[in-house]
Amino acid sequence: MRLLIVSTIPTHPVNAGNRSFILQQVHLLQGMGHEVFFLYVMNSRFSKNVVTIKELKKFWGDNIFIYTIPFWERRYFEIITSIRKRFNNGYYKCDDLYSTGLGKYVINLNKEKKFDGCIINYYWLSKLFLQFKIGKSAIFTHDYFSFKDLLVGKDGNTWMCTTPDEEAKGLQRCKTIFALNNEEAFFFSKLSPNSNVSCIYTTCPYVHQEFKGNKNMLFLSSSNIFNIEGLKWFLNEIFIFICKKHGDVRLLIGGGICETEFVQSLRQNEFINVCGKVDDVNAFYSKGDIVINPTYQGTGLKIKTLEGISYGKVVLAHPHSKTGLYRTDIAPIFSSVNAKEWVDYTSMLWEYPNLVLEIKNKDEEYLRMLRDNAIEQYNNYLYDLRQ
Repeated sequence: MRLLIVSTIPTHPVNAGNRSFILQQVHLLQGMGHEVFFLYVMNSRFSKNVVTIKELKKFWGDNIFIYTIPFWERRYFEIITSIRKRFNNGYYKCDDLYSTGLGKYVINLNKEKKFDGCIINYYWLSKLFLQFKIGKSAIFTHDYFSFKDLLVGKDGNTWMCTTPDEEAKGLQRCKTIFALNNEEAFFFSKLSPNSNVSCIYTTCPYVHQEFKGNKNMLFLSSSNIFNIEGLKWFLNEIFIFICKKHGDVRLLIGGGICETEFVQSLRQNEFINVCGKVDDVNAFYSKGDIVINPTYQGTGLKIKTLEGISYGKVVLAHPHSKTGLYRTDIAPIFSSVNAKEWVDYTSMLWEYPNLVLEIKNKDEEYLRMLRDNAIEQYNNYLYDLRQ
């Protein structure tokens, strides 16, 4: 089938979790034998997107399309954003940032390409399905935005926060809704009871890495406030006790979080190595056998947890960074808020290396199950296999 993916978020460069998720689904659909096209809805000047467009064209070739939102409409969006922040407590209406010309653009594109299905990313593009009629319509939700300020706190990431009524309006325009975890799937099924709601989770490929046998603990992270707060929790509540038991343990921190003032202040800590920007993720993860995800707040996909599994690592996480994942009862993830349990578990890992090798095998099997689940959900969407 010929499938069109529409998004205000580009797939490249792959420097954020939502971009990674979209790209993973592209690879999966391509692997299933479908021809996938990508329409990037660009909400800024070309000069600000030179690198993005170059990388998009390099990856997509003839299957990339770019719709640039007109200058006057971008200015209008800025006014709307100011109004929402000042008078609406930051809550957006469903179609506040929808470009009026997008529907016509996609209709003309479809006349040429004749798509079999169209998948949009995020609720604020759903008005497209009022203008462009196609039998197989779907939405990647990525996250839920209803009362997000209450869910994550006003100082957190409340981007595109809205009310349940407005989010429901967007979701109910789609026959199929893909959620990233079980909690969100349940929520969306209440907002859009006539839609087929299912969990895609994610489909990270398994990357084989050799067993290192050292006492390095790895944390690769962006500078998101939730990641910073999670790291603070880990250092104050957990890591200090691990260091007392194991004087040769080292925490390696990499990624954008290294540029923050807090992580810079850790450079003098003898138990911590601040590695800075990471251009080669594979190389960073090859430095140890254990990956941590201490994030304890926020919504959406627990991408760092799954990324650790995808590299065949032992993943240790705050319970929040495990919730909502596929089959948490069998997921190869240690999670606890109890420092003694962390100390006991890491001690056992370092005393019995075969346990690490066992978990590496479980990681690979878990990712295989994730992939099989995603393929099943896509087949339900494309071939109407639901009973």
